[in-house]
Parts: sequence; structure tokens; C-alpha cells
Amino acid sequence: MALLSDTDILALLSPSSQAEFKETTQQGGWVDSQSKLLIFPFRDELLTPVGYDLTIGDAYLSLLKKTKYKLGPNEQLVIQPGETVLVITQEYIGLPKNKTIGGIIQSKVSIVSLGLSHVSTTLDNDWEGHLLIAITNHQPYPVTLRKGQPFCTAMFFLSKNPATRSCGKPPGRRDITEERLDYWLKEARQAETTLAKRILPALVPLSIVVLFSVVGLWIFGPTEGFAGSVAFGAAVATVVQAIRSKAG
Repeated sequence: MALLSDTDILALLSPSSQAEFKETTQQGGWVDSQSKLLIFPFRDELLTPVGYDLTIGDAYLSLLKKTKYKLGPNEQLVIQPGETVLVITQEYIGLPKNKTIGGIIQSKVSIVSLGLSHVSTTLDNDWEGHLLIAITNHQPYPVTLRKGQPFCTAMFFLSKNPATRSCGKPPGRRDITEERLDYWLKEARQAETTLAKRILPALVPLSIVVLFSVVGLWIFGPTEGFAGSVAFGAAVATVVQAIRSKAG
């Protein structure tokens, strides 16, 4: 296994990396996908001596807030203390279909020095798509990253022999993002149901008292009749509550 230098990467780079590339559901949609490497969009200033810097894309998931967010051109990603975010890279990576190139992704020192967690993951030999990178803020204060900011480096390796197995993972790790979003939605629905079960029964007696109070005030005005109406409403509410408790 040999680490690819910037010279090697440029030699392997598909022309589609520097032209208009349209993501499709059909894999291998770039020029000479059999033997060429796709990095789109490719920016020469992000090429390093031993890899390519990946940048913050336009979407991320917050595990703290249990929400998926979109980032506009001038928007920032603010990571709260103790928060983990799943960042989708701006770059779409496609490794050659001959499965001779693999890779690893490592943190940039400039990012780790901010107090963010170290990044270490792999690029399987048949990977294609945006990448999903997890970052945790270990500092007691928020850390801000901007859209398009380099935050980790993809390093590519030439395998001694082509890989024979498939990673079987969808682009952008939709299996993780969609499963997480579905789980959060299920949690939210359960929380709403639980809240309704707790609050609504308590509101019924109160509603009865309010109803008798309004009717009593309308009929009797601020007199003893009004007070009696309120008292009667309270008694009815107590009976209703007792019946509900036995039924429950």
C-alpha cells in the first residue's frame, strides 16, 4: 500500500472534478470512473502534499438539538459545549471502480486545536458520494466553523491488490442520517403523546370550573349567586376527576 502524493492525486484526477458534475443515482457518473478519482468540486488550494482537505458542506445534524440544519452561503455552524454534530462535506468523492484506491480521513491540527474532537475514519475502495463526519466540541464554550471551511484531510492509498468486497454504504451515509431523523421524529411524537396524556386530563376539571364561573358571572353578576356557581362548578369538576381516575 502506497500513500498518494499531490502529484499522484492530480494524475489520477478525473476531468469531471474540474468540470460540471451532476450527482445522479447512477454510480460512476464521471469521466473514466473505472480508473480515475473524482473530487467535486475540486479546488487546487485544498490539495495538500499528502491528500485533499475536505470542507464544511451545506447541511449538518445536531445530536444535541435533534435537528437537521441547512447552511446558507454566509451562515456558520456553531457547535455548543459538549455537542456532537454530523457534518456533510461539500465535496463529492468517487473512488475508481477498479477498487485499487482506498483512503483514510484525519483531522486538521487547526481544527483540533480549537477543542474539537479528532476525526479518524476510512474511505472504502468503492466509495462514492458526500461524506458524513462526526465532530464533538470538548470546550466549555461554543466553537464556530463556517461553511466551506477546511476541517479534515482525505488521504488516498494505492492498494497492493484491488478490493473484492463492497462497502455497501449509501452516499452521505443516508442510512445514518435518515435513521437518526426518523428516530428523533418518533421521539418527538412520543413526547407529544405523553404530554397530552398528562396535561389534558388536568385541564378538564379546570375547564369545568372556568365554564361555571363565566356562566355564573353572566347570570348573577358579582353576587353570592356567582360564588355559588363557582362552588358548584368545583364540585362537578371533582366528581368528573374521580370518575376519570376510576376509569383509568
